Amino acid sequence: MLVRSGESIVFAGDSITDAGRTTGAAGELGAGYVAMFHSLLLTLRPEVRLHVINEGVSGNTVLDLEARWSEVLAHEPDWLVVLVGINDYWRTRPESGQRGVSAEEFEDVYRRLLVQAEEQGAGLLLLEPFLVDRDVRGPDRQGLKPYSSAVAKLAAETGAVFVPLQIEFDRAMAVRPAEFWSEDRVHPTAAGHALIAGKLLTAFQCCQPFVSAEE
Repeated sequence: MLVRSGESIVFAGDSITDAGRTTGAAGELGAGYVAMFHSLLLTLRPEVRLHVINEGVSGNTVLDLEARWSEVLAHEPDWLVVLVGINDYWRTRPESGQRGVSAEEFEDVYRRLLVQAEEQGAGLLLLEPFLVDRDVRGPDRQGLKPYSSAVAKLAAETGAVFVPLQIEFDRAMAVRPAEFWSEDRVHPTAAGHALIAGKLLTAFQCCQPFVSAEE
């Protein structure tokens, strides 16, 4: 396993990570993949005791993350899991009427954040931004690609664990329709959140079930 008992994992990102945490609709871990990851870990590896913190905030872009990055790092995470990028792209669409973040600026700002986290000694896991959309050649899938590529590039630069999610949702959509995994192409359903949680368990190498000393 990458993690050890007593360590802390901080999750940072947008509404997918938030999952009702900041609105009071869910507990301090939200009702999404963060809470599911924690629950599954407790089931599969009950001997591992971790301090899990959700710092997702709905609507965040990488610029919003930068503005509150000191608050995220104030938790002194042993591990930092980041999922950001969909809002950065989504707001570049003319119909959004909001300020988006170009792929180039996204990469530059994200790099600065990762450097600060590394300087503090945090291990990094970077989740790939994704769209639950089967139209691979559509404008949104193509528009998001540079952001996903930037995350993969930054993971390689920093030695972070890169967690690909787009291919996982593509595979999932081959089995069940897109609406099963996300009602609006962006926000996962419970099944979509469970898919992300499962990939995180794999990334952290936490999937071996608990075996007691007596066994």
